[in-house]
Amino acid sequence: MPRILILGKWPIDSSSGGVGEHIRNLIPHLIKNHSEHEIRFISFNECVEGQKDVPDNVRFLKAREIYYLLPFLALMRIALEVRKYRPDIIHIQGINISPYSLYSSFLAKGLPTIVTIHNLPSMETMAKGYSIKNRILSEINKLFERMMIRNASILISVTRRLKERIVEEYGNEIDSRIIVVPNGVDANEIHSLCKSFALDPRFIEEIHKKFVIFHAKSLNRFNGQEYLIRAMPLIIREIPNSCLILAGNGPLRAELENLSSLLGLREYVRFLGIVEHEAIPSLINLSDLIVIPSIKSPGFEEGSSIFILEAMTLGKPVIASSVGGLAETISHTKNGLLIESGNYAIIAAEVIRLHHNPSIAANLGRNAKEFVEKERSWNGIAQRTSAIYDKLNNQTESKSS
Repeated sequence: MPRILILGKWPIDSSSGGVGEHIRNLIPHLIKNHSEHEIRFISFNECVEGQKDVPDNVRFLKAREIYYLLPFLALMRIALEVRKYRPDIIHIQGINISPYSLYSSFLAKGLPTIVTIHNLPSMETMAKGYSIKNRILSEINKLFERMMIRNASILISVTRRLKERIVEEYGNEIDSRIIVVPNGVDANEIHSLCKSFALDPRFIEEIHKKFVIFHAKSLNRFNGQEYLIRAMPLIIREIPNSCLILAGNGPLRAELENLSSLLGLREYVRFLGIVEHEAIPSLINLSDLIVIPSIKSPGFEEGSSIFILEAMTLGKPVIASSVGGLAETISHTKNGLLIESGNYAIIAAEVIRLHHNPSIAANLGRNAKEFVEKERSWNGIAQRTSAIYDKLNNQTESKSS
């Protein structure tokens, strides 16, 4: 039975974002449903006790302060665990600079290695700003990315568009080593959270009988919340009882709150700030419509969004920008609507159209639910990941025989 060692940061709270949710869902499905591999996950963690719903095969290493001062000690700690476990394959979650990726680059010589790429940090750094510091950081990330990509036996990309970006940046010769495996969703968990997580009754009363537009992402430039807010005056003109709820925090919060005030939207736009992930399904369920207005930034696009999958699981109509992984999830007019990014007038027009045509909205929601059940279950994603382990293990055995 091939032994697979997965290295990455196990999520301890909702601040871990999409990568954390990917890890939190994929690993248990690999362990429970795919017994043809012996799986172990290792993570440095500040909180090693009392972790909720953590599989037995997940091992936490205490994140000691000295590791931040002397990173090579963290690498030695991982090396010790690897020597104990003697894996046949190492699987790294994420290509960002971390003890796990550093280990795979410098100490995992001879071990077949898989790297799951959720984004390219060099491009994301530049997308978040254009200061000299970011340019330098971007170049450091690029050097490290090149090393990771060159050394990996197989690369997993979470979207087709990300795969294209990787090939554009690092050469056609790596195309054959990249396999696209998108994010998934656990429909049972999402429905269970809707039943078990109770929102504040005062909040429910506040939005009662309103047409609720919901969005849950970090408040930054490339998530495009500005355009959703700018669409609201046009929406309110046609749908006076509409309201926009924004869950999440980020560097643009003050700017977006000021924009909301300038447009006279204080009573129509609600900023919730950071919301624990367990509450998101209940918020989606209370909503009438989900809008994801992400925009293209130089070198960076929306990845494989878990938020959109959660909304589709609950049968909600979704309007999303035609960028990155969103365009790979939505089939326009079938299981959602794709729109031009950065155009608030189009956002408003489509919101109004779905409000005035509830049968179209309901049909989109039904098709969305069917899509995720067939194409994006975590068990299905785990099966595809297991097949990659088998492929690499067979290649390794063929070379050694």
